[in-house]
Amino acid sequence: MDQPIVVNNPQLIDIYSNELALFFKLYEHNFPDIDEREDPQIILDRIKYREQKSLTPETFILLSLSDKKVMGGAVLEYYTESKCFLLTYILVDDEFRGLGVARLLIEDGIKLLVEAKNNESKAVFFESNIPWQTTNDSFDAWDRYQIFSKLGAKWIDINYTQPALGKDKKKVHNLHFFIFPLFSGLLNKLEKSVLILFMNAFYRDLGIPNPENDIDYQKMKTSINESSDDEYIELHEVPKRERDIIHFTDISVAYHFVETPFLQISISKPENMPHCPVIGSYEFDLFRYSFQCHPPYRTHCLTSFDVKKCVIRFPQKITYNSEGRHETLISTRNEISVEIKLNCTCFGNGKRIWTIIFRPDIESYISQDEVIKLISLFCRSQEKSNIVSETRFIFANKEFESLQEFVRIITRIPDSSKMEMLLSGIVEVDTSTCKSKKSKVETWKEAIAFINRISKNEISAYAHFEERYRDNEDMRQVLNLMCGFSLGIFDYSRMSFEEVIDTLNPLTSSGHFFNLLTKGILNSFSYQDDMYQKSKSDIGINPYLLITSVVLAFNDNESAKAESYLINILDETTSDHSLSDLIGIRKEMERKVNEEILTNIFHYPTERHMFMHGMEHRGIDDRVINIKNRLNELISLITDKIELQKGKANVMVTILLAAISILSFEGVFETFFRSIEDNGGLAGAMHKDGIRWMIFLLFSLVAIVYIIYFAQRSIKKRN
Repeated sequence: MDQPIVVNNPQLIDIYSNELALFFKLYEHNFPDIDEREDPQIILDRIKYREQKSLTPETFILLSLSDKKVMGGAVLEYYTESKCFLLTYILVDDEFRGLGVARLLIEDGIKLLVEAKNNESKAVFFESNIPWQTTNDSFDAWDRYQIFSKLGAKWIDINYTQPALGKDKKKVHNLHFFIFPLFSGLLNKLEKSVLILFMNAFYRDLGIPNPENDIDYQKMKTSINESSDDEYIELHEVPKRERDIIHFTDISVAYHFVETPFLQISISKPENMPHCPVIGSYEFDLFRYSFQCHPPYRTHCLTSFDVKKCVIRFPQKITYNSEGRHETLISTRNEISVEIKLNCTCFGNGKRIWTIIFRPDIESYISQDEVIKLISLFCRSQEKSNIVSETRFIFANKEFESLQEFVRIITRIPDSSKMEMLLSGIVEVDTSTCKSKKSKVETWKEAIAFINRISKNEISAYAHFEERYRDNEDMRQVLNLMCGFSLGIFDYSRMSFEEVIDTLNPLTSSGHFFNLLTKGILNSFSYQDDMYQKSKSDIGINPYLLITSVVLAFNDNESAKAESYLINILDETTSDHSLSDLIGIRKEMERKVNEEILTNIFHYPTERHMFMHGMEHRGIDDRVINIKNRLNELISLITDKIELQKGKANVMVTILLAAISILSFEGVFETFFRSIEDNGGLAGAMHKDGIRWMIFLLFSLVAIVYIIYFAQRSIKKRN
């Protein structure tokens, strides 16, 4: 294809009159909304009479031709005041879609215009219909967004309104505003002043002489200024539509909450809790022999709990960061209805961990991206989405702004107790019942089998697996999605085969399932898992996964709190605790690390391996070692305080002995002074009893020196 033709003067309008007529026919077809479409003659008049209309921006028409056929074209305006282009319209004939016509118009056509302005263009802007707010369009708005994204466009997330394009037209609110950063020199940000200057000129050109008085302009300017704290506005990736491809009906997502009572005695110890008829046998089965008589915890499944379901409302616009990009995901549905299962585990130190489990409501489903939204509520994801802050929970006609607030209500925990959400949870899915618009259900079974073989170091399976991943779209989609569930990320489609293998590294596996533990997420992928099917209606999740995860969550929370507490105690600025306080803290921390933080209490190899991996993977083992090291520091601090107190005591004893000694010499001094008086002075006394008094004075001097020496040494040891 040749370079686009630039029509920017009356002579070229005459030369390409036939082509322009064909272009404007395509134009009317591609922009059916009359409020978004200018009269073609007005566009041509801006080119013809440019010199007579000084306020009118300079207008250009780009034509992409092939054998006198118009493959596509574009209309651009250049605003001299702000030195910005506005791509007002771009279109491609259906016959030539997929041939790179749009790319040619942008990368070559606009490049010609920018170069003609001596490369002084500060930005190339354009508008596009918001897909979820547009009903009248000639082309799927989401497909158009995907094309713009491939062409390098970025979204300027502002409250944009297009002014009316004529007296008989209305303002347009269902548009997003974009930029091609290729022509602005800044890939991820734009100066606010450039954008505001352009908008002001744009509004004035469309018949609003004082934009500052226009309500929509005011809202737009406010959104620009409030977008960041500096002089730049961040550029976002073109919004993407949520992938509603796979529907899961047998899936459970579990969250852990720790309850610390206001008074520790207000909660029963595990040995005082009655045996749970639902989960008790599973729990007893897992314990090693030495723990079966005196279990360190007890779990109760609240089968009679009266809360059955709730509605979870996600934000329609989900923002997250991925590899330096500001991404936006638009929900295809904002609400899901879920059933609630509740389990409570009581530990020996009086704390309880509540596990709330969400499952799809009867005859409902949770899509793949909705699963990741649920995971994002507890996961320390690097994507830092807005899910936690903007998700709402509707129950009994009340709306709760956080999962923690909702759980406090349904568990009936008093306000005096502390409720804290833990950053760990479980995702269990039985893929045999999922429904997919693209991938086959059998693909999940095949993927699970492949991963099991690779976990057993079958080299031939690895090569076959890699081939299937690269050549089969279904397999690639399934494995990437497994990684999305394991990492809690929306941007799972970017995964490579090597990343998949690194992520999907099973802790345990069999012919029909495998388990993963990545960061705070415990995953289980299975195909026709009997244990899950038996337990989902009451417990809500596989009890062996639940119990192992709860113990790890408890150890993680207790060790983190103990480490933080010891660090604060040993801080020089807060080390003014009394000796009795420090001794009490030492005993408490020793009990914490030796008794309360649980060791490997499990009997079966599967749970034992999962527990040991979790302790190492989540840094609990390292934290326990650090706690022990800090305890040694605390013991040293206690020893120093004891020595200090001994030093103080020794000084007092020395002073008392000195006082006693001085008092004991009172009679001797009295005799000495009487002798001086009776013998007419010191010389007479020395003449009569000289040797005796010389020995006495020498002995007294030595005693005083020794008293002063020991007092000073005691003071130095104390300091």
